[in-house]
Amino acid sequence: MTIPQYNDILSPMKERGPAKRFFNRLAILFMVTITVTFLMYAATIIHSSAHLARRERVLQEQEMTRKAANLIKNILDDAATIIAQINEGRTFQPLQFSLLDASALDTRRQVDIVNELTRLQGRTGNLAIRTIALFADESDIVYTSAGFVHLGAPFPHVSYPRPYLTVASLGEELNLPDGQLHFTTPYLLYFMGFRHQGGTERGVAVVCFDPALTTQKLDEIFGNIPYQVRFQQKTLFGTDLTGTKGLTVSDDFGITGLSLSVAYPPFRYRLTDPIAVLSLLFGGILFLTTTLLSFAYARQYFRPLKEISSIVRPGADICPDEFSSLVESLEGMVVENETYKKDISHLKPFADRGILHGLAVGGMSDTDLSSSLRFLRPCYIVIAINIDTQDADVYVQAPEVFEKLRAVFATDKQQLTYYRRDIETWFVCINADVPPKDEETADRIRLLLTGLLPAGATVTIGIDQPRTNLGEFRESCNSALRALNRMLVQGKGEIYYATEDATRNTGYYFAPDLSSHLGKLIEHGDVNGIHELYEAILRKNLMKYDLDADAVHDLSSMLFSSLDAVLRSRGQRASKANTYSTIEEVFSHYEKEAVDACGENAETKTQGKVDAMLAYTDEHYRSMQISQKWLAHEFGLSVKTVSTAFLRRRGTTYLSYVSTLRINKAKELLISSHQSVSVIARACGYTSDLSFRRNFEAQTGFSPAEFRKEMQKKKTIPFLNDGNF
Repeated sequence: MTIPQYNDILSPMKERGPAKRFFNRLAILFMVTITVTFLMYAATIIHSSAHLARRERVLQEQEMTRKAANLIKNILDDAATIIAQINEGRTFQPLQFSLLDASALDTRRQVDIVNELTRLQGRTGNLAIRTIALFADESDIVYTSAGFVHLGAPFPHVSYPRPYLTVASLGEELNLPDGQLHFTTPYLLYFMGFRHQGGTERGVAVVCFDPALTTQKLDEIFGNIPYQVRFQQKTLFGTDLTGTKGLTVSDDFGITGLSLSVAYPPFRYRLTDPIAVLSLLFGGILFLTTTLLSFAYARQYFRPLKEISSIVRPGADICPDEFSSLVESLEGMVVENETYKKDISHLKPFADRGILHGLAVGGMSDTDLSSSLRFLRPCYIVIAINIDTQDADVYVQAPEVFEKLRAVFATDKQQLTYYRRDIETWFVCINADVPPKDEETADRIRLLLTGLLPAGATVTIGIDQPRTNLGEFRESCNSALRALNRMLVQGKGEIYYATEDATRNTGYYFAPDLSSHLGKLIEHGDVNGIHELYEAILRKNLMKYDLDADAVHDLSSMLFSSLDAVLRSRGQRASKANTYSTIEEVFSHYEKEAVDACGENAETKTQGKVDAMLAYTDEHYRSMQISQKWLAHEFGLSVKTVSTAFLRRRGTTYLSYVSTLRINKAKELLISSHQSVSVIARACGYTSDLSFRRNFEAQTGFSPAEFRKEMQKKKTIPFLNDGNF
């Protein structure tokens, strides 16, 4: 095509035909070019918007799936924690011994079991838990957190070696008698075998959850989206999605056969993003304005066609993934886990815990007091006693000890009454004809308790001054408690008198930015930094402040809140220190919690310690000093880490694993030597012949002597006469 010259354009009208035709063709080319460019721009905007919307949809689906999976995992974790506490927990251990002969339980022990189950239920803080039930083999009593129920017939053995989930009533699942409230109400049931400290199954433990509450939370997460929670081909929640295509399935719950399936609807893009709409509108206006201005400019000035054609250029290439960096930044979103309110249950203190508990919590009138105490003598003194020990059996035997103490003080001039305030603390009241001497009374009680309790138990006493006014009894109890609580600062194993509590200073120091410091230290796995941080706070409180029990409790609460806030952001939870922990024990507890939560660097070190600990156990399992607590201290681990290592790496509990190694060695020695059973028991790490015989018979079905006789009859392996092990 020949481009006309400027003079040709200015020629008369009849001579401008070729130029006009060229101009029209150029205008069409310009329109096509600018239209294609606009369409490419619009396609880029729509593609980017659709890509972002699709990514947001994927993130929403992942978030809903994660929330639902966390909800199910929380249920499973709470149930598994309760079962572990029943089977392996130190607090529940003394109660389990009585379950071996359920018919011999007295009413007090039955109430203790129910109270323990109630404590376990409340400790989880999960509102969905409705009850915990414990069925002991051959027992006609079912223990639940709501009370105990008589079945009318012994419960037959039902084996649940692995966790089993179903939505049904207890009566329907276990074929129990009709008419019981807990047996006919449908629950989400979590079954697991009841084992005595990791031994053989002695029954079944069941954690009952409210299915309606769980369904409500799942419905809140998914809305109208169909979902199904299935266990072993049985639908627990939602609708049956069998045969549905395109399901999103999550089965990472640690229980074989449990899965969560969600039928998310197909993605359909709609141009509703205001930014995309505005971008398209702006582009359209821009291109339309450019076109109109170009034609107006060309018509007005009628520039040479060559100059006009030089400004018409093909549209540049536009990258369709210009928003990819924004989309990738959304992948790092962190959504805080959902929290639950603590379950606060209000019990009847006077009926369930006795008169002194009623005084401690308040709410008892002086008239009720005088009629309930029935003091026969004019003078009295109140003593608060704390018993601290690592042996849980001591707390079970404590009532017998205080009963002996009562008998010692019972004379024709005085009487002693006692009451268990909680698992560690007791009230003792001496009613006498003359005012008891506080120092002499406290020394005598501590001396008697030290002699009656096993070695290793620490006795701390808080004692009020003698009184004669019955109306001051409530204040006397509180005064003794205040005196006892000074052990939190000054240490345990001492006698504290109420008269020393007059000029205490309640100030204390707490680092306001502790959470941010902890977060950084835990993120980098800086164990030494964590130790120095807690040590600095503790040292400043001990050196500059005169702490009291309230200050220790406040510090413990603030330390828990700071650490828990850090761990929640990592999907973990902190555990609270014991109420009667001293100031040093409180800081040690939370320091250990922070160290256990450290990142990959600390985890790598911990893994090396775990490997060394397991290897040491395999080699020295016959040592009498070896125990979970000893291994934890020796290898710088927590007891929980040691316990978890055996469950994950050895497939069983520590006690079960070491017991199996020792019994296998004992069988070898019984066959290959003439040594006595006692000598073999010591050689295999047992300090008690009775404990050795019980463990041996539990694993083999024979006593050691019977096993040796059976092996001698078979004469499969000759005896060695040297007796070397």
